[in-house]
Amino acid sequence: MEKRITSLLLANNPGNELVRRVKELEDKIKWLQHNSRNMDNYLELEPFSKDGELCGYVCDTLKALPEVPTIATCKDYKAIVILLGISTTHYQILDELAEQHRHRDDVPELLAYCDALHWMRPGRQYLCNVYNTVCYAFHRLRLHPVKDSILLITEKELRHAERMLPELGRQTFIEMVRLKAYKVYDAKKMAEACGMEYGAFRRKLKKMTGYTASQWVRIERAKDVAHYLKNTNYTLTEVAFTTGFSSTSNLNDFCKDYLLDTPGEIRRKAQKTK
Repeated sequence: MEKRITSLLLANNPGNELVRRVKELEDKIKWLQHNSRNMDNYLELEPFSKDGELCGYVCDTLKALPEVPTIATCKDYKAIVILLGISTTHYQILDELAEQHRHRDDVPELLAYCDALHWMRPGRQYLCNVYNTVCYAFHRLRLHPVKDSILLITEKELRHAERMLPELGRQTFIEMVRLKAYKVYDAKKMAEACGMEYGAFRRKLKKMTGYTASQWVRIERAKDVAHYLKNTNYTLTEVAFTTGFSSTSNLNDFCKDYLLDTPGEIRRKAQKTK
């Protein structure tokens, strides 16, 4: 017999009136589990989310569990997450639960949070903390998908998470560009380094960063130039060569146009502040 959080709620004998509302919640969740292809159906939980006593009882029950619930152990866990997520008074427990899932690399549960947040978060800024926790969890899984020779998450699952969580998708794309196109200062060559067709690369870069490809190249190049001038002992010729300029004259013109000072002045001002 499958376990449910609502069954745990009923097992604690909360009193006749609360029992009735828990049973109504249980019936509604069972209905949703058979009619939840459209996430908007979960709006059916909104009346329950406004029941402060009921939501408080759910939170107390979850806190009393010996360990964080999972989808495998509690079939209605995703629905309970959504119930508490749309509650403006009892959503805070999700921060703690999501953090535990992050530490344990609970991929099925993190994906459930991912889908729930994609639907819930617009207009619900109070969910920012749990959103950031889930984004960070998938970011770490992207960097380290294997642990103890076991594949924790598939590429398909990672891409799904990145579609559902726009900030995660943006961060992943930008990091990919910076890694694969390191010290590439030509937009077409940058697209090639990322294994993308130039037109598709330009469109995605604009969507993810708000900058055109040429603007992005200038911004990244300016960051690199500033770094080498302020934090290394490279000569100006070496800085120019490292950042893709054919001469110190070209480096000088770039610095005056985009960093509003000459290379020498940028370095001198940086040394004065150390």
